[in-house]
Amino acid sequence: MAPECIAGKPASVQSDLYAAGVSLYHLLTRRYPYGEIEPFQRPRFGDPVPPSGYRPDTPLWFEEVILKAVARDTRHRFETAEEMVRALERADQRPIGVQRVSPLVERDPLVLRQWLALAPLAMNLVLIYLVVAGV
Repeated sequence: MAPECIAGKPASVQSDLYAAGVSLYHLLTRRYPYGEIEPFQRPRFGDPVPPSGYRPDTPLWFEEVILKAVARDTRHRFETAEEMVRALERADQRPIGVQRVSPLVERDPLVLRQWLALAPLAMNLVLIYLVVAGV
């Protein structure tokens, strides 16, 4: 299931394209882009492992099409099936340019907030040490 369907949103064209991308990914690598997900789990979708991580002989253009199809965010996926077919037909001449690693704020906003909260804490601890040490 697409990440948005797991979150409770209705299925859409992008959900179907996600399923097609997962099928291509699985046919190529015999693995799933986000790992095995059981129906009772609440998965956290990070960045998928590029197919070339499992199959180094994967052409770059094909990998980009697959990664765009299985993107976590629907805005980064193909809008229509026709667009995906065109990308498969002409991708070796016109690369798509897929974002391979998403920013931390998109991947896991909680971790980013935790690190932002730890920075002032560390600075306060250093200041307390300097005051206590009399420097």
